[in-house]
Amino acid sequence: MFLMIIVVSVLLLISAGLIFIFVWALVDCLRREFNEPTEQIVWIVVILFAGTIGQIIYLIIGRKNGKIKEEVKEQSREKKELK
Repeated sequence: MFLMIIVVSVLLLISAGLIFIFVWALVDCLRREFNEPTEQIVWIVVILFAGTIGQIIYLIIGRKNGKIKEEVKEQSREKKELK
């Protein structure tokens, strides 16, 4: 009985971690602006359908390709101020 409680607790922790990674990757992808509009759609499909591996690949590779939308707006404001 005690072993079963430990196993269930570990499984719950693992599940919570996987859900956290999923939400983090999806929200991060939606907040970013990519060079190509289709690139964001491709990453969303990878995050949704490739499972945990796809989410980890996005967090390692995909985040480098896009910029957070606030950063893009800030850079365009700076360019306008310089002109």
